[in-house]
Amino acid sequence: MRIQPNVTYGMSMSSVSPRRKGRRGGSGKKILAILVVLLFLGASYSFVKFGVVDFFAPSQRVVSYIDSGDKYLESNDAQGALEAYKKALKIDKDNVEARAGLGDAYLALSKIEQAEKAYNYALKLSDNNERVYRGLVNLSIKRGIASDARIWITKAAEKGVSFKANEWSILSTLVTNKGNLSVADDDITLDSGVIKITDNEVKYINKSNSEKIIYTGSPSRKFATDGVAAYVYDKGLKQIILVDIASGLYYGVADVYTDKKISSIYYEDGSFCGIADNKYLYFSERCDEDAYRTYMLDTKTKSFSVMENIDIKSIVHKSDKLYYVTHKPALYVCGFDGADNAEICSEVKDYAFVGGNIIYTEPVGNNIVNVWKYIVESGANTQLASSVNVYLINGFYSDYMSYYSINSETQVTKLETLEY
Repeated sequence: MRIQPNVTYGMSMSSVSPRRKGRRGGSGKKILAILVVLLFLGASYSFVKFGVVDFFAPSQRVVSYIDSGDKYLESNDAQGALEAYKKALKIDKDNVEARAGLGDAYLALSKIEQAEKAYNYALKLSDNNERVYRGLVNLSIKRGIASDARIWITKAAEKGVSFKANEWSILSTLVTNKGNLSVADDDITLDSGVIKITDNEVKYINKSNSEKIIYTGSPSRKFATDGVAAYVYDKGLKQIILVDIASGLYYGVADVYTDKKISSIYYEDGSFCGIADNKYLYFSERCDEDAYRTYMLDTKTKSFSVMENIDIKSIVHKSDKLYYVTHKPALYVCGFDGADNAEICSEVKDYAFVGGNIIYTEPVGNNIVNVWKYIVESGANTQLASSVNVYLINGFYSDYMSYYSINSETQVTKLETLEY
């Protein structure tokens, strides 16, 4: 028999029966059907949740949510904006605009800590994004800290980021360069103008005689300033207030008269009593009939603390230690933070820091005093004269003291000199 090509003769050569072959084909179709169903369900979920464009174009989805958030903010719907930015960040957690927008929304809701966290995260993602710096400036203004706002404006400029003309111009213009801290009564003259304090307001008058009220309340007449900011004690609020001179922005640095564990009777009289190391500002509080305590404000870190059992009326001298007179009055020495407090003299009348020494008088009778010299470098306390008739000190000098004595019978005064 001749074999023809492409023609099958006899039984099939397959080892699988037609019946088994059919079963195997059915199982594969079931698996394929399940996969198709799962894919369909996933696509359907995505279509329902995000829409067709969202499913196939996630970057467009992020932009859409950010735009929505911005529109919510423009219409003062901060909560709606917050939800929109959060949706954008679920897709792209490192999107700078969405992260900064989140900060804007939190700031609008007055959630300061969350806003700061969002802005700082965004700043790490990009240090030249205008929206991030704008948010950080607004955050500082919200807190009332103009000095921080100025810092962010400066940093933005360093990165080539500029804001619209005249935006925050009052903040970006310094009143004067920050200088040494000083304490004054009623008014003080700065390089740029004059600060004046009345019973209910603080005024700033610049060199062109333009007058501006930078604080209203119940300010104490004694205050401190570094030329850029003024530290004012508000007797009504019982707070130390930091006022930015240029903008008039202010915030409470610290509360006083509030710790009932320390004292139970409170008075309104408190006063700035001195400065040390050009950063420590001391404030004295009368907390009982004959009791005072002192607070120390670190103006660099804005930290505030109570100096336990320290009563400072005025600071006589400061080097690496404080030499001060109490309300009693007595002469003491201690560290800047009140540590190692030690008495030099239990009662003093007149005192001055002269030529590296503290010259002071100790009352021992009616207009009768002993004269002492405390050598700061060695800590030695030397008596210069005893039982001197001193009615009024005219001046302390390095090698002599000028004073008025008084005749107890005629009440006539006489100018005299005591050489050391």
